[in-house]
Amino acid sequence: MRKFVTCGFVIATAAMVLAGCAGSTSNEEISSIFETQTDANADKAAGDNAGTGYGVADGSGQGDNSDVAPAEQTYGVSICDETSTLDYSYDYDSEIKFAVQNAVVESGSYAEEFAKVDAICEHITSRRSDSENQAEMNVAASLYFKVWDYELNDLWGRFSDGVDDQTKEKVLTDQRNWNSMKESAVLEALGPADEGGSIYPVLYYDLLENSTKTRCYFIAKEFAAFKGVDFVIPAKGVTGMYIDNQGTGEIYGSLYVSEGWESGYNCKISIYRTGELEGSVEEASAGKLSFVSYDDNVKGTITYGWDGAIFEVTEVNGGAIVSVGDVYEFPFVF
Repeated sequence: MRKFVTCGFVIATAAMVLAGCAGSTSNEEISSIFETQTDANADKAAGDNAGTGYGVADGSGQGDNSDVAPAEQTYGVSICDETSTLDYSYDYDSEIKFAVQNAVVESGSYAEEFAKVDAICEHITSRRSDSENQAEMNVAASLYFKVWDYELNDLWGRFSDGVDDQTKEKVLTDQRNWNSMKESAVLEALGPADEGGSIYPVLYYDLLENSTKTRCYFIAKEFAAFKGVDFVIPAKGVTGMYIDNQGTGEIYGSLYVSEGWESGYNCKISIYRTGELEGSVEEASAGKLSFVSYDDNVKGTITYGWDGAIFEVTEVNGGAIVSVGDVYEFPFVF
């Protein structure tokens, strides 16, 4: 579960400009993601970044400024009101989209851009109520997902317009497969919604948020390589989902590592035409986990990273659906 964090704010000049949460120590830099701006200012920022891959509209109406109001109309960014908790009944979509667009046009690198998008999520966290009920937790979880969904749409628009056909087609194949597998992947990882209880939406949106963020990383990596600029994907965390899709938009097998309710990590492995294994995992070394099934019949190692995951069976006791030495690969990082 995402922890509450407290974000600092400053009031900049007599105009009462909101200062958002970001990793930078410069108030001038962190304020503008959330500040109220005119459409003319947003257009100027996009123009200033022309040719860099930042602030470039895709012309599709998603992830661009095609639906903004006429020049000089002022936007109010209510999601960044520092004086109140979230209004869980309010539709924050336009404010989230605006904040993401600001993060894009004000960034000089993909690392900086993603840090600013993370800061938007941190700001949402800072405004959550300490007395949230489950329904409100579900709403908050959906907001985090929307932040990264807007970022993905914006990034894809810039990528699509900024690369050659060969590069675009290469990434488009994986993007289409990812889209096709999304709902099936959630079902594989979490089971049916009607069996998941009231917390199911939190788990659902958390999985999709992290998966969407992963797609942003992969697209940025390809975009950076095409432009000849540096971008290193952050180190892969322990949790995540890996899929055997055999190059298609269908799921043949999956490996899902999630946080335990109290501590540690759980793992669910679905092996094509074989069955399922469930157990716990512990970190053995960098990029490697040790797996023990809940019935203690199967032990193995999981090697994971941004190029996928591999499960190798090292020990079998009693009846089991696998044998010692079996190796299963899950190359698609969901």
